[in-house]
Amino acid sequence: VVLKLQRRVVDYLAGQAAAQKGLPATAEQIAKDLGAPDQAESIFKICEHLAANPGRKVRKSGGSGVGKTTFGGA
Repeated sequence: VVLKLQRRVVDYLAGQAAAQKGLPATAEQIAKDLGAPDQAESIFKICEHLAANPGRKVRKSGGSGVGKTTFGGA
């Protein structure tokens, strides 16, 4: 289940970057856009993990926590 959600998050961030929207989003925003608002905390943890691994091309910025930290495709 988590790996499926991770794939959806990666695809979402890649799509944002490819569409040149490039606007970072909070885990809450990503969860809402994916139709899984109850998964915001899991998405936050997935994004934190992805951002900690440079090869995943996810960048983290902003505050701390689910509603403040933003993530975007690099």
